[in-house]
Amino acid sequence: MSYFLCSNVIQIGRCFEISGEEAGHILQSRRIQIGEVIHVQDLNVMRFEARVEKLTNRSLTVLPLKQLETPPESPLRIHLYQALVKEKALDLIIQKCTELGVFRICFFQSQYSQRLPQKVDLEKKRQRWLRVAVEACKQSGRTTPPDIFFISELSKFHQVSGESSIETIPTLCLETSGDNIPLDRIVLEGSDIRLIVGPEGGWGAGDLQGHGVQSVHLGPRILRSETAAIAALTILQFLYGDLKQAPVY
Repeated sequence: MSYFLCSNVIQIGRCFEISGEEAGHILQSRRIQIGEVIHVQDLNVMRFEARVEKLTNRSLTVLPLKQLETPPESPLRIHLYQALVKEKALDLIIQKCTELGVFRICFFQSQYSQRLPQKVDLEKKRQRWLRVAVEACKQSGRTTPPDIFFISELSKFHQVSGESSIETIPTLCLETSGDNIPLDRIVLEGSDIRLIVGPEGGWGAGDLQGHGVQSVHLGPRILRSETAAIAALTILQFLYGDLKQAPVY
């Protein structure tokens, strides 16, 4: 079940008000009625069942009834490195990969990818994409959105995941040619994996040089960059993540 956000700490039996942007989203997207029961997540990432007690045009007052089990994050932490593609495709990647449980998304510029925005626009885009990720979390029931970063080139990926070296995290790269293996044949022992997805125009001569990546493929068809990212995450979450687990309501 989808949920809504509260910016405070919730206490059972104590009414609180939801206002501002979140209230506007609730009131516009759902025909909420007094007495209806909704799910709300608080500042401490705790999930509650709450009953709507009062409605106005700009806010709603709810009464927390009981605490719910908070769904766990996937045991597989996928660090997605996605070459920049067009804006609409990037939105789709963020939304769907968030729903699939991606841990971190890092966009990078390669020889044949879209160009990085100017520095002034970069943070604005990141904030907008974080909002897309938060909405995807609320829709899918996931508790925490992925981190979203930019790097100017793939060689700088260690700046984003500096807590572990390339030797300790397997790094896979989707490739349609060369010496590669099907993605479902990899053997993963740890809880982290890096997945690199290239641009529509393919890799340039120096894009992957010296990065120690394992080339993998998704089958005989050439997929769009956004399709490849979503398909690869689905396979990895099914094999090593939580797609086979029963849902938590």
